[in-house]
Amino acid sequence: MTFTSAFLVDLAAAGLAVVLIGGAAAIPVRARPLLIAGLGALLLRAVAGLFLADAGWTFAARSLLIDLPLSVIPVLVALAGTWVGSDRLRRNLTWTAAGACALAAIDPLLLPGLVTL
Repeated sequence: MTFTSAFLVDLAAAGLAVVLIGGAAAIPVRARPLLIAGLGALLLRAVAGLFLADAGWTFAARSLLIDLPLSVIPVLVALAGTWVGSDRLRRNLTWTAAGACALAAIDPLLLPGLVTL
């Protein structure tokens, strides 16, 4: 896998996670399967991040050590909240997870380009 394809897979997986987890927030009846699918997209993002780190990208550590925990932990908490808690708590946890995934998805786009390094 080349650097460019790994970066595109990383961005696509981040976007897919935002869409799936946002869908879980919008459709509470289907929250559990959508959150699990969102975790699968985040796993794909982790694999792409490992390829980026192997290719020598300077900011791959930031993607793996900051962005993934920023998105995975709220999704796991929201998934646990689908089994326990009130409907309002589930909704709040799911929207929080969607917001965290959106923030983690745009973070690689905010990094300086290779030309400025």
